[in-house]
Amino acid sequence: MSNNNELPIAIIGAGIGGLTLALSLLKQNKKVRLFEKVSEFAEIGAGLSLAPNCSKVFDRLGVLKKIAVLSDTPQNGYITLGDSGERIHNTPFSEIENIFGYPYYQIHRARCHQLLVDEVLAHDPDCIFMNAELMAINETEDQITLEFIQHEDQSVACVIGCDGVRSAVRKLYFDETKPRFTGYVAWRALVPMQNIDAEYQQPVSFVNLLHQRQFVHYPLNLGEYLNIAAFAEQDWQIESWTEPADIEEMHSVYSDFRPSIHTLIDAIDPAHCFKWALYDRDPMDVWSKDRIVLMGDAAHPMLPYLGQGAAMAIEDAWYLAQAIANYDDYATAFAAFQRARKSRTDWVLQESRAAGERFATQTPSAETYADDKAMSTKVMFGFDPITECEHAYASSA
Repeated sequence: MSNNNELPIAIIGAGIGGLTLALSLLKQNKKVRLFEKVSEFAEIGAGLSLAPNCSKVFDRLGVLKKIAVLSDTPQNGYITLGDSGERIHNTPFSEIENIFGYPYYQIHRARCHQLLVDEVLAHDPDCIFMNAELMAINETEDQITLEFIQHEDQSVACVIGCDGVRSAVRKLYFDETKPRFTGYVAWRALVPMQNIDAEYQQPVSFVNLLHQRQFVHYPLNLGEYLNIAAFAEQDWQIESWTEPADIEEMHSVYSDFRPSIHTLIDAIDPAHCFKWALYDRDPMDVWSKDRIVLMGDAAHPMLPYLGQGAAMAIEDAWYLAQAIANYDDYATAFAAFQRARKSRTDWVLQESRAAGERFATQTPSAETYADDKAMSTKVMFGFDPITECEHAYASSA
């Protein structure tokens, strides 16, 4: 089944992964159409971690310097006990650049997202279609027709689903299994640094643990805000990122955490504090069928405990763009992409689950994090998607 080069490549979902893929393909002079179901991009989300493994992709795409200017780089990452503040582990982030070649960046997701939107539109001002919620996929020998709820039909050469854990492409073309509620919920908030003590401006990331709960905080937006992300076991199953949270509930959930944590909770603006349920899904065994393929969370949803969800989508984007460049038809390229990526994404997915289990332990201790094996940074951060991708396709071509 040969490629129809007269028709565009369709990318469903304009998140970090979809935009990275679009930029990668546009730099190859491919015709791309990126479909996003929301009517406009909003300032949603909070802190996004960009480890060296995905920075290599952004460097190759020529956007890393712009990302670096907007990012914070923590010097240390402390795991502490939530009640006493005792430090039981430190990840020396200041050494990461010397070891892996790139710093550990922390950036507001919306800033990173807008930067990528701007880069994509600079290559093709007409390639992003908003308010395009996918309703049906109809495949024929020569093309694929996409039907949208509030948008005209589109004829495309192939379809790439980058539309997350509740992927419409996955549901329409692969399976209809629903994500599984993990039993945990999360809170997120951005606190203006001017509203809290100067000590929080230090370039340090804290993970505070106690009895199956986490309270994470670190500077963001070049020290303008303190990013807060908190996790706890609770039977509450609303997944939306824009669901308002109750500040008093946070005080109650973290009642036995030390007073400084409650000082931070008090500093949160209730209008800018949100809560969502964490869902999980087993990775798919098959990511592609003919000219349709899944990537990122649509194929292998990541829990947030290692900060590698966006990184896996970014790595996927590079591999998928190179597969399209290296193979004569989409079906072959997509199959090669899965072969090249599956062991890596399966491993990171399992490690993320394991990290969540460690963070949720009733009695966290220094022994739990006694060596790098517990956090797996060497294998995660040391991975070079550029070189590994070249090797993968050279060996299977």
